[in-house]
Amino acid sequence: MRYVEIRGDLHRGISVLKMRGSNHTHAIREFTITDQGLQVDGTFEVTTGILAGQPLL
Repeated sequence: MRYVEIRGDLHRGISVLKMRGSNHTHAIREFTITDQGLQVDGTFEVTTGILAGQPLL
């Protein structure tokens, strides 16, 4: 899990390497915490360098 700043907005990113019953993925996904719990959203498709702490668009 990591906080990511993109265009002045703070986003939360998570990398789920393997989930039960699914294929392996290398994608970093955005997540939000709601009243119903953790919600995993789409990937950071147009951004690179998230894990390095220097995202580039």
